[in-house]
Amino acid sequence: MTHVYHFTDTARLPWIIGSGELRPSSNRRGGFPADLLWATTNPAGDKTASAAYAKQLHKDGVFQIVRVTLDADAFGPWRDVIKGLPGWTEQHVADLERAGKSVGQDSGEWRCRVAPVRDYDWIAVDAKRHNEGWRRIDATQAYCVGHGLRRGFVIGGYAYLATQERDGTGNVSYSNFARAGVTEA
Repeated sequence: MTHVYHFTDTARLPWIIGSGELRPSSNRRGGFPADLLWATTNPAGDKTASAAYAKQLHKDGVFQIVRVTLDADAFGPWRDVIKGLPGWTEQHVADLERAGKSVGQDSGEWRCRVAPVRDYDWIAVDAKRHNEGWRRIDATQAYCVGHGLRRGFVIGGYAYLATQERDGTGNVSYSNFARAGVTEA
């Protein structure tokens, strides 16, 4: 079995675990049509993943990057998947590929799908602190803390916390990032 990788971060992880699945974002930023569930063939990461945009927070230790390993057969090459999907135009394709190229990302590594992936179909979940290697984590509710708008995920004696916010159009964003020491039970 070959794998693909979905990249996120500890700020988003409590909400992902709470939903029981990885699913396409509801965000409509940039004028793109309905979002997809994105993955990459590159186990090192993707520079266009949402977690890649907060480099300083990662460097400061306020959150960790999270990699979810998935079955490659459940995903298709992104250009093949968007064929026939409503709203996707050649201009969207060009804009997305241009954005990837501007950060040095190879769009040939992109894979996606329309449907969510349930947590029981995840092969592995790893987290990475800045300048360290990947470390396997138990991505379960047992390591989630907080409730409501502010939640966190516990790794190695620290809770990585964030607030989730929705704007009037349904776009989701995260703020109030913090790392706090905790005593694990």
